[in-house]
Amino acid sequence: MLAKKDHIQWNPDLIYFDNTRIVPTANYFVQQLFSQNSGDTYYDNIISFANESDLSASCVSNSKTKKVFLKIVNTGKTDQKVAINTSSFKRLSSNAVKTELTGNARDKNTFESPEKVLPVTNNIKIKAKMNLLVPANSLTIIKLTHK
Repeated sequence: MLAKKDHIQWNPDLIYFDNTRIVPTANYFVQQLFSQNSGDTYYDNIISFANESDLSASCVSNSKTKKVFLKIVNTGKTDQKVAINTSSFKRLSSNAVKTELTGNARDKNTFESPEKVLPVTNNIKIKAKMNLLVPANSLTIIKLTHK
């Protein structure tokens, strides 16, 4: 999980470091995003896409925070379109927060380039029924809140 530069026992690890720097990997950010956006109730048929695709998706809500999380993974080499239908949720705000982690399949953070793959967070507007273009090689998380 942790590996000091020049003292690596196996590869990959989640976080590399030396005496002055820390370099989190893309895998670290994936684990961080999933752990920070977890839910206790799963909802089916909120996110739909072509059956023969490189997409995986889920929708969960957290009863303590009252947040709804849409999570979409695109392992393919091309951008993919998904349909989102949140109309079964009552009183969701149209303001949402979208976080994307994306890059070329071979991209990685290094001591020379420690910020090559980072999550990017933006505020977006959502509709009860909408389409979303999901980038290739990406994890997208959309955080929705109730009004």
